[in-house]
Amino acid sequence: VEAAVREAVEASCDFVSICKGKSVVLKPNVYCPSPAPTTTDPRVIAALIRLARDAGARKVTVAEGRSISTALFRKHARTTRACFEAVGMDRAALDNGAEIAYLEDDEFIEVSDADAVVLKKAHVPRTVYEADTLIDVPVLKIHSLTLATLGIKNLHGVISDEDKLFAHDYSRLPQKLVDILRYCNPELTVIDAVRGQEGDHASIGTPVETGLIISGRSHRSPHRAARVDGGRLRRSVQQDAVCRIQCGKGGQPRRQLEDSCGQQDLRRGVGQAVLG
Repeated sequence: VEAAVREAVEASCDFVSICKGKSVVLKPNVYCPSPAPTTTDPRVIAALIRLARDAGARKVTVAEGRSISTALFRKHARTTRACFEAVGMDRAALDNGAEIAYLEDDEFIEVSDADAVVLKKAHVPRTVYEADTLIDVPVLKIHSLTLATLGIKNLHGVISDEDKLFAHDYSRLPQKLVDILRYCNPELTVIDAVRGQEGDHASIGTPVETGLIISGRSHRSPHRAARVDGGRLRRSVQQDAVCRIQCGKGGQPRRQLEDSCGQQDLRRGVGQAVLG
């Protein structure tokens, strides 16, 4: 996993330039106490911590805020701390020299943007607000509200509980997620597709052995590349110019481009690695 993370990240950006001397925050998807692929694989986070430290990061923090549904309904694990302990994310962070920020316990900064459509004001944790570099580390899953839950949906975890409850419905959530990008804009998105998850809800589904790490600087490129067809995961946040990726025998990917976009355009700024 670490070799694949390194290959994908180094193919997509100058990682040293976004980490050296900086406070780096990694934002996994650990919204509930279920293991990967419902949540981000701790091995991916551990690899990114080591890479960031090797690149000269001044400080590395793993930051997450559990979902509001976890806080309200999962009585055995209502806090991000409990979720981290359940899936091993705490050890992945601490054993590799990173700090942890449980965002529901953080101080929140109120921010606003007149051009926002749904979320005119938001409350962002100071840890995220003051980060020099934010790296978004979602896991590849299908989701009933947004078709797929990837990097953009993963940023729903960096706002306050009050903001999470607001506009969490089919009609407003997509635009709300776009608004969140105004307040929290990652330098890099690294999609954990070591295993994907199909199914109509983020916490209930069937694992799919996708065997990929996908990395990109822009929001669109890694999401386009994350449409996976193992005969099962077929939905996509991006409906235009997507790339199907199927891991064949021996871990070699077979790609089929769809629609009108050429391969060079599709893959510009995207680093992708196949787990051997």
